[in-house]
Amino acid sequence: MQAASPAPDAPPQGVHVSDYKGHYGKGRNPREEQFNANIVDAYHAKERAVGNLEGAWRLSDATGRGLVQFELRAPKTRGGDIEGAWRSLTVPLGAAHAGFVSSLTLSDDDLEINYIVGHARSPDILHLQRKDDATWTGTLTAVSGARIPVVLQRVRAVGG
Repeated sequence: MQAASPAPDAPPQGVHVSDYKGHYGKGRNPREEQFNANIVDAYHAKERAVGNLEGAWRLSDATGRGLVQFELRAPKTRGGDIEGAWRSLTVPLGAAHAGFVSSLTLSDDDLEINYIVGHARSPDILHLQRKDDATWTGTLTAVSGARIPVVLQRVRAVGG
């Protein structure tokens, strides 16, 4: 039995997506293909240039309570500038509870991060030692002089 043909004035029927089998339009011309290849190459080059500290990190105290969230930018090349921003996890977000990392120093398995909270004249200072690529442990020395045992853990790596 043959299916009935649609009436001549009937609206065209849709095509099921599986009928395309991966062909959604005419092919790209060589210039478009080269442009797309260049974009992919640039993306992979950027990923190769990213260091181990690149991405989001969470600082917690010994009980696991979140203290500070960091977003770090770190080149893979030794001696490259490492930059970052931070925000407090202990108070509602506000201008005095977020900012840029003042300085960040990495040498082998030691990391020091300094950041100024609010209008303080001195920074809070983190002294950390590498446990593995995703965990650092150490001490937060607050402007008040309090020394708090802390853990810095990767939340999200670039591309993750």
